Amino acid sequence: DVCSSDLSNRCVDILASLIEGKAEYAIEESIVVLTNLLRKYPGKFESVISKLCSNIIQIKESNARSSLIWILGEYCEKIESV
Repeated sequence: DVCSSDLSNRCVDILASLIEGKAEYAIEESIVVLTNLLRKYPGKFESVISKLCSNIIQIKESNARSSLIWILGEYCEKIESV
């Protein structure tokens, strides 16, 4: 359905913009949510992977770190300097 696709793309865009912010809790929670979306819809939202990986050093919360590790392993061929 086109409408739900547009909405899901908008939600992913909002989550990606939170990752570029300064609030650590928002970055960490957005990473967890986006990881779940990447698992559920493989190949659909891969455009956010580079944004997810740009904040690796800031991530301290264990769920967010484990989510990033999963992304690094799953999408290593799409990420520079893994």
